[in-house]
Amino acid sequence: MKAIIRNIISMLTMKRTLKTSFVDRVSGKTIFFYKDKYGTEWMSEYPYYPFNFRAKTKGE
Repeated sequence: MKAIIRNIISMLTMKRTLKTSFVDRVSGKTIFFYKDKYGTEWMSEYPYYPFNFRAKTKGE
């Protein structure tokens, strides 16, 4: 149960960073980096909506 709540809080607290990753060749959309409340870095398209697709980066 804790993991589910943490995942939902993570989705709701995503903030876009200034870095861009790449332009998706299929959709033509730019992929941006985001950070959540816990400091985890994610990649997603802009604008990010909760429960939208996102991918976790390997980190630093």
